[in-house]
Amino acid sequence: MIRSALLTFVLSFAILSLKAQLISIREGRLKSMGTEVTLTGILSTYYDNPQVLVREYGDLVLSSSIWLTTPLTVSNITTQGFDLEWTTNIKGSTVLRYGNTPDLELNPLEGTGDSTWHFVSISGTDPSELFYAQAISVTGNDTAWSNVNAYITKSNSSGMMKAYFNRTVDLSVSTGTDAVYLHHSLGDTLTAYIDRAKHSIDLAIYRSNTNGIADITASLNAAHNRGLQVRIVADWNTEDKGRWASLDPDIGIMHNKFLIINAMSPDPDAPYVWTGSTNFTEDQLKYHDNNVIIIQDQSLANVYRIEFEEMFGSSGPQPDPTAAKFGASKEDNTPAILEVFSVNGRLIWSEETEIVAGENPISLPQELSRGLYILQLRHEDGTERTKLMIQ
Repeated sequence: MIRSALLTFVLSFAILSLKAQLISIREGRLKSMGTEVTLTGILSTYYDNPQVLVREYGDLVLSSSIWLTTPLTVSNITTQGFDLEWTTNIKGSTVLRYGNTPDLELNPLEGTGDSTWHFVSISGTDPSELFYAQAISVTGNDTAWSNVNAYITKSNSSGMMKAYFNRTVDLSVSTGTDAVYLHHSLGDTLTAYIDRAKHSIDLAIYRSNTNGIADITASLNAAHNRGLQVRIVADWNTEDKGRWASLDPDIGIMHNKFLIINAMSPDPDAPYVWTGSTNFTEDQLKYHDNNVIIIQDQSLANVYRIEFEEMFGSSGPQPDPTAAKFGASKEDNTPAILEVFSVNGRLIWSEETEIVAGENPISLPQELSRGLYILQLRHEDGTERTKLMIQ
C-alpha cells in the first residue's frame, strides 16, 4: 500500500517465471541467440498488453550450453548462390535448413565441422531466386538455432538507377550519374512508367489524387484494362480515402510511397521499383521539395513485392484484410541484403581516423566504380553510423 496526501494507490504485482527464446539488443534490433532461457520477472500490463519486467541479469537463466554469438550473415551474393556464416560460444555442428518457402522444404546442408565458426554455401541457384534459411548448431544434447531469414540471389538486370528532383540540382558535386531536375513533370513521368508496364503493377501510397497533375488513376485503370494485375494499398486516414478500398482504421498510418512494375516478369530487364519521398498529389509532385528514385532490378522488385503482399494480405489479385499486416504486426520476412550495384557488405576500404567537430573530409585510396556503397563509421566506444553513398 502506498499512501499520499491526495490519493491512495494499491500496488500489486506477481512474479512470473516462463521460458522464452534468448535475444540480445544490438543497434536497436532484436537478434535471436538460438537457445531457451528461463525468464523471471514482474508481470504487469502496458496499454492493456501483458509484459514481464526483468529486474536483473540473474532473471535470465540459460537452459543450453551452446548459443549463437553472431547472427546468420550473408555474403558473396551472385546469380548462382551465396554464402552464410555464423558463430557460437562453443564448438558445435554446422547445419543449414533452407528452402524456397518459410517451410524450409529442401534437404539440409552441412558445412564446416566441429567449430565455433560455421560456414555453408548455397550454389546452383537461379538469378533472383528467393530462399529462406535457418542455422542449426548442436553439441551433445543441446541445440542452438537462428531465426528463419530471407535471402535472394543477384539478378541479371541492368541495375540502372535514375534520380529525379522537382527542384534544381547542383551537378557540380556529382561524381557519378547526374540527378535530373523535372519541372512540374514528376507526375507525367510516373504515368509514363505505368503506361509502359506489361505484367503487373503494385502500388503502396499514403496519399494520391488527380487534381492538377497527370491522371494517375486513369493510367492504373488503363493498365488493368490491358490485362495487367493492378493492386493498391493506401492509407485509410487521408482526405482522399473515398478513392481506396476500406482498410482497418486501427492499423495506424501506412506511409509507404513505392510502385513495383513487372515484379514477376520472366524478363530480368522488365521489373522496376519507383520510390522516394513524394506522395502522388499536386503539392507533393510540384511544390514541395521531393525526389524520386527508380531502380531497374528484378531481385529488388521481388523484395518490395514481398513487403507489399504482407500489407495486401494476399499473393493473388484480391486483398485479404484478415491476413494483412501493418506496422508492428509485420514480420521480418524480406531479404535485408541483396546485390544491386555491389551493395553486399563486402569490405572495400577501411581506415582509422580522428573525427573532429565540423566537416571531416575522407580521401578514398582507390577509384571507385559507379554505383551504391555503404559507408560505416564505427566509434571506439562501439557505436556505429551507416550512410548510403552514391558514386
